[in-house]
Amino acid sequence: MIGTIIGILPGTGGAIASFIAYGEAKRSSKERNQFGSGAIDGLIAPESANNAAVGGSFVPLLSLGIPGSATSAIIFGALTVHGMIPGPRLFSEHADIVYALMFGLLISVFLMLFLGLSGTRLFTKILKVNPRFIIPAVIAFSIFGAYSARNDIFDIFIAIIFGLIGLIFKRTQIPIAPAVLGMILGSMAEQNLRQSMVIAAAKDINILAYITIRPISIILIALISLLIWGNFKAGLRADD
Repeated sequence: MIGTIIGILPGTGGAIASFIAYGEAKRSSKERNQFGSGAIDGLIAPESANNAAVGGSFVPLLSLGIPGSATSAIIFGALTVHGMIPGPRLFSEHADIVYALMFGLLISVFLMLFLGLSGTRLFTKILKVNPRFIIPAVIAFSIFGAYSARNDIFDIFIAIIFGLIGLIFKRTQIPIAPAVLGMILGSMAEQNLRQSMVIAAAKDINILAYITIRPISIILIALISLLIWGNFKAGLRADD
């Protein structure tokens, strides 16, 4: 459910859905102390949300023509190149393509299930590899990925610095997911806030009134308030 809802929101993706699902799984789990050391709930929740976000991203893409993730943006470009503009008219003018995408997504789910079940024994052998070999490989791929994003050596130093910050967070038991979500969503939130301020100024409305009187904003504020209250109550129970 979390992955599908996050996938529907334009500009998000599997990474954001995974972090939110992990946080909710940890919040609702009775064995929070096991998270970070191989808890099965902490593995299932983010992976399920990541897979569900793919299907959710097709909703704004096919209905509104708005890519919801990097993957859907590629599909958007492919459809546009062939003269098929995603949006409401796509269902009437190219219904066969829409249904082909839907059935393809459905088939991919069953293929993932089949490959996952049949390859379980093979995949679990990775767990037997000594971490002394895995950690250097992960660090090397992380540095390579940071450099390949813009071909800038400065990004490597940024990756190392934030890697050390993440290590400090882990040693001091500070949750990493909220910080990562803030970094991912920060620029998006600032951009949309500036757009809202411009629109509110054009309509001669106070920015707070413009945000809070809209039905979708009220629903989101209520959901966020419930999540904050739930975390607060969970913290009180943990202290007791």
